Amino acid sequence: MRVAPVGLSAFERLAALALHLHPEGLGPILATVLATRPAGVNTEDLVDLLGELRAPEGVEPVTALVRERKSTDGPYFAFCVKALQALGEIGTPEAVGFLRGIATGDPAAWPDPLRWHAAEELGIEDELGFDEDRMLGGS
Repeated sequence: MRVAPVGLSAFERLAALALHLHPEGLGPILATVLATRPAGVNTEDLVDLLGELRAPEGVEPVTALVRERKSTDGPYFAFCVKALQALGEIGTPEAVGFLRGIATGDPAAWPDPLRWHAAEELGIEDELGFDEDRMLGGS
């Protein structure tokens, strides 16, 4: 019997459904798809799913996307913020280290909104003396 290939939108629907069943091996599959980024893949949904699964395999492809998009995702950084939140949910030492590096690293290396959100994920924004209005462009 020959099985027809599953389209990406069907894959994403199945992955979202599988999330609630927590099948073994789903995290590595989603991380591989995110890392290879086939045409038409919804990276935002995959980042969300990896965070909800708390999949440690997701740290590397998610951090790669944040590094790649930090210069182009502004001014609101919606994708990068979502990715930082996913890393906070994953919570491995690697994910926490990446968030800490953004929050406490060289301010010239990361836009202020990303520094704020990384610090917020770690709960250290007050400790760092960050001003939410200034960093997020408020009044």
